[in-house]
Amino acid sequence: ANAKSAIAECPAGKVAVGGGARTAGPATVQDVLAVETSYPFSDGSAWHVIAHEQPATGEVWRVEAHAICATRAP
Repeated sequence: ANAKSAIAECPAGKVAVGGGARTAGPATVQDVLAVETSYPFSDGSAWHVIAHEQPATGEVWRVEAHAICATRAP
């Protein structure tokens, strides 16, 4: 199945303390999309997501990453 990824970066001096994903596309494809992973980078600078279609479809779709960023502790 086709997979797509997205990254939401935090501004300098901030780290990702939470995050998530959203898929978007026609209603006919929403039932076959699945978020596979959703996690912060090891250094906390961004949130990474991967979604895939199961089964494969010819429809156009996308995945968006969202990060909740906070000031890095000194």
